[in-house]
Amino acid sequence: MRQSQLIAVAPRLAAVVLVLLAALQLRADVVASLFTEAPRIALAVARVAASAVVLVCFAILTLRLHRRWVTAALIGMTVGWLAQAVALEPLRYTLLDAALAQGIATVSGVALGVALARTIGEPRIRHSAMVLLFGYAVLGGLTALTEHRIALSLDYPTIVVLRQDRDFTAAISDIALAGVLWLRRS
Repeated sequence: MRQSQLIAVAPRLAAVVLVLLAALQLRADVVASLFTEAPRIALAVARVAASAVVLVCFAILTLRLHRRWVTAALIGMTVGWLAQAVALEPLRYTLLDAALAQGIATVSGVALGVALARTIGEPRIRHSAMVLLFGYAVLGGLTALTEHRIALSLDYPTIVVLRQDRDFTAAISDIALAGVLWLRRS
């Protein structure tokens, strides 16, 4: 595949994968209750692989933009998503505090989204992308706050409800970021 084809396909591929990740995130509680340990680990690995595809798409777009702060945002998003990926349910390794990892990923995602939205030529589409980015930032902040509340909770029923809230807000924020990527044309 040529470089121009990769740049043309990367935003749409990342958008589709983000929507699939959001669907998995919304149904994480059902999936966790239906399967034994091995299928849950396979689903966790699939989520990590899908996140890697999104990061590769972001890397392709970042290389095209040639700005240092965008590269720094990509590194921040990689750190945030890596910390979240290894903390998935069956694995349970902790590199960073979950709220901090979510915050890093959100801020970095907003920076990448702004860089991509600035390349959109049509003013109405660029405005729509900025509105979606605002939603992504607000929902990402709510997700980080919910992660912090989960860490402070002591009783199991509260933790279950907070995890469902976290999964819901994270899924919607992923869909908002996917919308920004879908609006961007090569």
